[in-house]
Amino acid sequence: GEVGTRFGRASFGILLFQDLAVVPLLVVVPLLAAGSGDIFSLLKALGTAATKAAIALGVIFLGGKTCLEPVFRFGASAKSPEAFVATILVTVLTMSTLTESLGLSDTL
Repeated sequence: GEVGTRFGRASFGILLFQDLAVVPLLVVVPLLAAGSGDIFSLLKALGTAATKAAIALGVIFLGGKTCLEPVFRFGASAKSPEAFVATILVTVLTMSTLTESLGLSDTL
């Protein structure tokens, strides 16, 4: 019940910002760790990572709109919490495999 209060909204905003800020950090940190110190190679690696991330987000967005919505509707119509949780688990594992196959962090 405290989400509607000023403190709850501020806490939610901070937590949401942290969740959104961690995604670019998960992409950039491995690039900085493996970098050769040359700024051009770093920029090239960042461009490649951004392209892969855009492809992954596009596939996830389009796949979610076209494929996952009917799957989740079907799982919800079963009126079984176990079936719905299993659908969510398969979705998360599939998206993790997709991002890892693109060379990104599987935690994305």
